Amino acid sequence: MKTRRPFPFVASLAFVVAALAASASATRAQTDAPRAATPVVTSHEFLLQGEVIARNELGFTVLSRGSELQMVRVSRTTSIKKGAETIRLADVMVGDKVSVTLKRGADGNLLAVDVAVRTGFEPQA
Repeated sequence: MKTRRPFPFVASLAFVVAALAASASATRAQTDAPRAATPVVTSHEFLLQGEVIARNELGFTVLSRGSELQMVRVSRTTSIKKGAETIRLADVMVGDKVSVTLKRGADGNLLAVDVAVRTGFEPQA
């Protein structure tokens, strides 16, 4: 009587399980990885969202949702709004949640075009 060996089936099954595990691990690594700045608004501008953690006379530092620190410079032409009200840089406080449209200046630094300080209750994700 001839005995069948389960080896080819077991080996195939083991390969499929390993491939699925590797795929799930790679997907999890992609979703757990820190995110870069939010998608491009135009080819020269992009959006940054996060919390103001420091401010000085030149601008402020934002801790992005992707856990990255970004120094944001403002100029006289930067529009800063809280709701419908136009405010000054001095009115932006540490702890404020902001959405900033940025562009790269001639010196290579990021310059704020528009700053929107968010108001009201926002549920945390």
